[in-house]
Amino acid sequence: MRTWGFVLLFWGFLWLVALPPFMRADNTSRFSDAYDSLPDQTTFSREEVRAHMMNVYRLLQPGDLPIWFPGLVLLIGGLFVSRGGKTQRSASPVGPGKLVL
Repeated sequence: MRTWGFVLLFWGFLWLVALPPFMRADNTSRFSDAYDSLPDQTTFSREEVRAHMMNVYRLLQPGDLPIWFPGLVLLIGGLFVSRGGKTQRSASPVGPGKLVL
């Protein structure tokens, strides 16, 4: 199970590294446009913040690759590694506090 966890961690990391070239390049300009559309004031109400965040979300939503797939693969891999590590540590003949040379 621990081996499968490391495999999932490896593929999830590669998936995250490979994602940015396939994302849209105009997202940066959309963030800039959203920033420029804000009024010149120092405080905003909660409703104004929510409305601006939803506008940015609507601008970026269509066509983006879902980034939570590789995150889910990484999470499952991490859980497999943590569960596999407990059984191997408990089977160790060396107890806590003992030095092995």
